[in-house]
Amino acid sequence: THVSNGANYQYTMTCLPTLHQKLDAPLGDYFKSKWLDSMYVLMQKDGETMCPYVNVFETAPDSGMEAFIDGPRYSSGYAALFQTPSFITETLMLKSFKKRVNATYAFLKNVLILSNNTSQLRPTRIKARKQLQLKETCFLDWKIDASNFDWLHFDGFEANDVYSEITGNKILKYDETKPKSMEIKYFNKALGMNNQTIPKYFILERGFYKVKDLLTLNGVIYTPLLKDSVIDVSVFVIDSFKTVGMAYEGHYQHFETRTSIIKKKIKLNKGTWLIPTNQKARRFLMEVFVPSAPDSYFNWNLFDTRLQQKEWYSTYVFESKAAALLAENAELKKQFEQKIKIDTAFAANPRARLYYLYQHSEYYEPEHKTLPVYALY
Repeated sequence: THVSNGANYQYTMTCLPTLHQKLDAPLGDYFKSKWLDSMYVLMQKDGETMCPYVNVFETAPDSGMEAFIDGPRYSSGYAALFQTPSFITETLMLKSFKKRVNATYAFLKNVLILSNNTSQLRPTRIKARKQLQLKETCFLDWKIDASNFDWLHFDGFEANDVYSEITGNKILKYDETKPKSMEIKYFNKALGMNNQTIPKYFILERGFYKVKDLLTLNGVIYTPLLKDSVIDVSVFVIDSFKTVGMAYEGHYQHFETRTSIIKKKIKLNKGTWLIPTNQKARRFLMEVFVPSAPDSYFNWNLFDTRLQQKEWYSTYVFESKAAALLAENAELKKQFEQKIKIDTAFAANPRARLYYLYQHSEYYEPEHKTLPVYALY
């Protein structure tokens, strides 16, 4: 249950459900048709006409609005990873406390009524989990389809831009003496993005105990390797990312993370954690371990130690080794010379030229910008 403050309108209660497209089939369609649509009918019978969450800020909803993309950081988005549909209630803060309590009470009562009258939720969730186990890929990000919308009846208030002496500019004001009913565009179709192959296993290096504890808290099943092993794995390499400028929930999150995957033979020590994806937490594991997922553990700073390069070189020592490296590796020499020809900034930067060769040498720190999480496909 929550309180909303983005705009002003006639409704006391708005509803933010799990985006049904994010629920694995057949659960998504079942949730929308049997639960979400029914909740609007039941609330209207109780005199609590409800509309979707008004997802606008500093602008009137008259021109339309989008459904809210509830990522895994939000309760409804998290629940969806475990094939659990959910509702978030959003009562308008401008309504009286009594009205908000009564509307929330009606909503919770109607959830209980539906729970009592709907017998297919459990078997539908079981079907969805079975279907997920058969899928070889899954989407890790979503966006609203800007070309697809439904018409939504909306009861709001007339909105005007009024000059403010405080701000020295116009600000949005709603006139509650002038109720206004209209048909607006509601963009509620989500498109899947960042489709990724689901590996058979993830492997987590020893030492990352905070990550291991989070896996335990989320019911993830894993087993330790019983002996030192050398295994061919897929390694996630961080090619680029951005970081927010201000703290969010105690973190400086990364975003727009771009990665590549390299195949590599890795020595794994006894006790390294082997995590099968054929389990209830299948989608959860993809969301937290694939670094390009918006709410991955990488983006939440749990692997930031791998972004620091600790091993470096002294120019007066490495320059001769770099020359020997070029003499011994014809392909590297060709790539190096080609880069000098096409990249004038690189060609004019002695440090960049030497560092490029250092990165391609045996002395470069192999863990730098790689994740301590590996995949077995």
